[in-house]
Amino acid sequence: MIIAARKSLEEIRNMLSGYKRILVVGCGTCVTICWAGGEKEVGILSSQLRLASSKDGNELSVMEAVVERQCEKEMVIEELGDKVPGVEAILSMGCGAGVQTMAELFEEKPIFPALNTTFIGMPEKEGLWLEMCGACGDCFLDRTGGICPVVRCAKGLLNGPCGGNLETRCRK
Repeated sequence: MIIAARKSLEEIRNMLSGYKRILVVGCGTCVTICWAGGEKEVGILSSQLRLASSKDGNELSVMEAVVERQCEKEMVIEELGDKVPGVEAILSMGCGAGVQTMAELFEEKPIFPALNTTFIGMPEKEGLWLEMCGACGDCFLDRTGGICPVVRCAKGLLNGPCGGNLETRCRK
C-alpha cells in the first residue's frame, strides 16, 4: 500500500494562494487506510482552509469529494466530472499517482498535491507503517530472502552474500 502524509496547512495555503473556488479531493484506498487522504481527512482539511481564510478576511469556497481510486481514470471522470467545471483549482489528497492522473484528465485546471507520498509499506499496528518496498523497478526479492534490500537491509546489500531473514532479522 502507498503511504503518505499531509503537507502543512501553511504549505497548502501557499499553493492555493489566489484561488477562490477549490475542490478538495480525497482517495478512498491507500491514503484512507494510512489516515492521510480519506473522507475524514478531506473534511478536516477543508474546514481548516475555510477557517484560516475566514480569519484572514478572504473568501474561499471549498467543495469536497472522495474518489474511490484517484489513480483510475474512469473512476475520477465518473465521480468528479460534474464538480470540476465549477472550481478554479483542485487540491488532491491522493498519492503522487493520483495527482498525476487528475492532472492528465483535467489539464485546464491546476492540480495541487496536499500529501507527500512517502513509501510503499504495510501496517505493523494501528498508526505504524513499515516501509517494505523502494519501488526501484528492478525487483529481486526472489534472490534476497524476501527482503527488499533497497529499504529493509541495514547493510544495503543489493548483490552481496546474504543468508536471508529469520523472523524479520538477517541470518548473517
